[in-house]
Amino acid sequence: MLPWWKRVIYSFVSVIIGGSVVGAIVSFRDVLLNPASHIDPEQILVSACIVLGFSLPGWLVAAPILILVKDYNGWRLWAWGITGICIGPSLIFGLAIYQHVEYPQSGALLSDTPAFMVLACAVSALATVVYLLLVRGMVHKLFREDPSASGGHA
Repeated sequence: MLPWWKRVIYSFVSVIIGGSVVGAIVSFRDVLLNPASHIDPEQILVSACIVLGFSLPGWLVAAPILILVKDYNGWRLWAWGITGICIGPSLIFGLAIYQHVEYPQSGALLSDTPAFMVLACAVSALATVVYLLLVRGMVHKLFREDPSASGGHA
């Protein structure tokens, strides 16, 4: 079993990876839609930082869960994986409901909610997979059991 502080670090690293990767992929959207445009490294960095910044509240919501949960074996792995994937979209949905109740005349967030839900789901899914792989030691186990996977020769 991992100590709680390692689980917190693994979770933070997984959110950084998830938010950065999804942010970078989003910035490639213009290049994919318009072949005449070029890849701008500054735009990729800014986009990754923005998505990462919006991902941190989801990490704060997940923090109590990852501190309390110590067992990720069997069916619990799947249950906590599904829970982790649902945290981001649930926050976006809750924010949209709050915005609609508080400011019914403004439909700005509600009109953009599907796009935000897709981004939140992508970040949550990637961060959850990375976190569960780290917690279960699968990354370390892969390189210990199969030396060819790390580039070494048997």
